[in-house]
Amino acid sequence: MKFIAMPGGAALAALFLVSGCGSTTSHDTVAAEKGAAPALAAAEVPRPPSIPDFVSEDEATPLNDAGEIASEISSNTMIAQVPVRGGLAWVEDGQVVRTASRDGQRVAYFHPGEDRPFFVQHRGAAFAYRNGQPQHAYDSEGRPRPVSESARAEAARLASLSRQERDQAEQAPAPREE
Repeated sequence: MKFIAMPGGAALAALFLVSGCGSTTSHDTVAAEKGAAPALAAAEVPRPPSIPDFVSEDEATPLNDAGEIASEISSNTMIAQVPVRGGLAWVEDGQVVRTASRDGQRVAYFHPGEDRPFFVQHRGAAFAYRNGQPQHAYDSEGRPRPVSESARAEAARLASLSRQERDQAEQAPAPREE
C-alpha cells in the first residue's frame, strides 16, 4: 500500500471522505423506511479469500477480480442493490457484478456484461470458472486445488443458481432514486 503525505488537515479530511464520515445508514434501513422487507445485509456477505503468495497468475486472477469487485461495492454508492429471491444482487451501470443467496453463504461474481459467474464462494469453498467450466477450486484461505470429479457437479450447481439470480436481477425494475 502506498502512503501519500498530505499537508495539514487534508489527510484527516481524506480519511473522513473515504470512511463515509461515520454514516450508519444501510440499504436495509432505507428499505425498512420505505416499507420494503429488508434483504440480506451487505455486511453479512463474506469477502473473497485473500491471494496466497505462492499461487500462479492464472490461479490468482479470479481471486483478485472478485476482491476488486467486493472493494468497489463497499466503497461505491453508485452500485445498486436489488433484492433477488430473498438475497441480493449488486448492479453497476445496468450490469450485475455480484449476487448473494438469502443466507449469504453463496456469493457469485460476474464480470460486467457476462451472464456466467467467474467466481462462486459457498461456505468454506470457492470455484473459479472459465467459459462456464470450473477451472480451480479454493479453500477458505484461497489455496487452490484441482477441481475433483465429485466437486464438478457441485460447482456446476452453484454456477447455475447464481446465473438464475443474475438473470432475475437483470429483469427486475431499476431501483428508484428518492
